[in-house]
Amino acid sequence: GYLHVLTPKIAKEDLYKMSGHIPYYVDSMYPPMKLDDGNYYLKAMNCPHTHMIYRSQPHSYKELPIRYAEYGTVYRYELSGTLAGLLRVRGFTQNDAHIYCREDQIEEEFLKVMKLHDFWYQKFGITNFYMRLSLPSKDKKKYIHIPNEWKKATTILQTVMKKSGLPFTEVQGEAAFYGPKID
Repeated sequence: GYLHVLTPKIAKEDLYKMSGHIPYYVDSMYPPMKLDDGNYYLKAMNCPHTHMIYRSQPHSYKELPIRYAEYGTVYRYELSGTLAGLLRVRGFTQNDAHIYCREDQIEEEFLKVMKLHDFWYQKFGITNFYMRLSLPSKDKKKYIHIPNEWKKATTILQTVMKKSGLPFTEVQGEAAFYGPKID
């Protein structure tokens, strides 16, 4: 049910400002390339690019969910002391997805993603694994300030992880700037 997309490897700084990534991730991005019409960055994350595909045309709530998937290569300027073999690198291709859905579809869509993980783990005989539910830290400066949405998103993810039956642990302080996440 995913539409496979491919996004550019470079984008104008304005895209990353609009998405909110610049204040939180600029230190992990390669320095900007200054061109005659502004600054450009190597793609450090797929999200803003995929969001632009979604925004490129109007959508009705009846069309949702819309699922995009990308084998997207990203480039991150990791400090040399943090590089660690294949675990922490400066360029990698990830199987990434973005799902645009109504609020009443979130649990079902998220559960489908967890079942998809479980399917492939079983297919490849991977039995020793767990998921990390990354939650915000008490330092709220690291995150977009929308407390009610954070509570709602955290509750939904906790509920879905319990429903999935997959092993998981909760880790404080590892959420993305825009919300809790599963690793």
